[in-house]
Amino acid sequence: MKRLLEIMPDVHLKPETSELMDEVLCQKVVAARDHKKLKIHIQSQHLLQYSDIKELRDAISTQMFNDKVTIEIVQHYQLSSQYTPEILLNLYGNSLIDELKEYQVVLSELFRRCVKSFAAPDQLQLKIEHNMIIEMKMARLVTWLEEMFKERFDMPVAVETVWLPKGKNKASENAETALLGEISQIVTQYEKTVAEEKQKQALAAQGEAQDKQEKEKKKGEFIKKKLPPDPSLFYGRNFDGEDTPVAAIIGDNEAVVIRGVITDVEVKEIKKNPNKSIVSFAVSDFTDTISGTLFTANDKLPELLKNIKKGNLIRAKAMAGYDQYTRETSLLSITGIKSIPDFTEKRM
Repeated sequence: MKRLLEIMPDVHLKPETSELMDEVLCQKVVAARDHKKLKIHIQSQHLLQYSDIKELRDAISTQMFNDKVTIEIVQHYQLSSQYTPEILLNLYGNSLIDELKEYQVVLSELFRRCVKSFAAPDQLQLKIEHNMIIEMKMARLVTWLEEMFKERFDMPVAVETVWLPKGKNKASENAETALLGEISQIVTQYEKTVAEEKQKQALAAQGEAQDKQEKEKKKGEFIKKKLPPDPSLFYGRNFDGEDTPVAAIIGDNEAVVIRGVITDVEVKEIKKNPNKSIVSFAVSDFTDTISGTLFTANDKLPELLKNIKKGNLIRAKAMAGYDQYTRETSLLSITGIKSIPDFTEKRM
């Protein structure tokens, strides 16, 4: 894993925030298929407050993507054993309140109002006055907190709601009124969304009918393009497409074409299938390096290694994605590889 700020050198933060992020590592980056949302998984050995995470998230969105991509920072911590759930909550509670405000304001307010105590080292109790509306909201808060402890800190904490007798004070009445108002807004928004969705479906159905008519008219007019043979192709099938810089590959199972120089090669036998071998290699295009893996029959291995060897220049088409074994973005499914001439600039 690389340092987060090392792979994002163009992101500028406040000096104090930059210092906090200096040792934070980037585990992986995952993009949605439409590339409108980016999840950045980070790992830290010290606590980061939500204000720091928010500054980082907004800086990446604004400075790297002109606010056209939604950024989500997924946090994971490796803290020392001195951090028990109780100590953690004392240090991190206000940060959770700030984070919940963006997720759902009512949950933030409920968490703030709860009396928090630990019945056991791994059992958090939230004490609050009971009513039916708060009961529905508390169920969601409990789930959110348990998931947060487990996924963020690797701490299996059971969160339990302890109901207190309902008070007859003005604050309780105001809280209940606010919750009723929020539920009313949710119902109104839901009805509006359902109506809009029905309208979209109607328009889509109309569009599909028109497309079907157009396809029937043009049926048989198009012939699938077949690429001519390429003598430089030594693995898989022929391909075309624009080259993608390795540094720009996000790794959300996207089809890419890359070119570069082979910097490393490793061959391993498959013990369960002695007739086949695994060829792993690394390719650099001088923006970054990415690894790839090929499975080949042993009788074809010598011929393959004539082309897959350190220093050779290649062009390849593959699906790029997150490799669970290497824990990094790799070429997961290679469909074609070609030998290419030297594309690097010659310096005088």
